[in-house]
Amino acid sequence: MTPKAKPCSCCGASAAFSLSLLISSLSVTPRQQKCSLSVPLCADCVEELCTVDVAQITEELRNALKNAYTAIKVAVSECAQHRDTSKS
Repeated sequence: MTPKAKPCSCCGASAAFSLSLLISSLSVTPRQQKCSLSVPLCADCVEELCTVDVAQITEELRNALKNAYTAIKVAVSECAQHRDTSKS
């Protein structure tokens, strides 16, 4: 059975790639990492994303980054609270 091609989230063409964003905390032990949901993209749109101004990035990609960033902020905050509680 052939997998169904996903449409590009930018233009609707057949997606060739799936882009996910990984965000990691620094100076926090243990290191916290969160990955966004993947965003399907065609080759032309990937090339365009590599060359365009960041302000023109797709809304879906921006939302994926926001969600991963929010998740890591929460994880780092919870880690800090746990560390502070265990010191008390």
